[in-house]
Amino acid sequence: MLFFGRSISNANKSFFGTQRLFTGQLPTEIGMLTEMRYFEVQTDRLSGPLPQTLGNWKMLDALLLNYNGGLEGSL
Repeated sequence: MLFFGRSISNANKSFFGTQRLFTGQLPTEIGMLTEMRYFEVQTDRLSGPLPQTLGNWKMLDALLLNYNGGLEGSL
């Protein structure tokens, strides 16, 4: 799956995207990465609702989404 131009798969257990100037919404497909343990996308320009599919990340240890443009919702 492409995530903001970067290829990631279920083999990825972590994603670091801080200060990469990502814009827009998190895609719902991101929840298919069920092995995700650490997801960091801080100081970017993400906005819109958090995908409900993030609830598929049962093994998640850390979710860092600070300092974005306006993410909304709860998990």
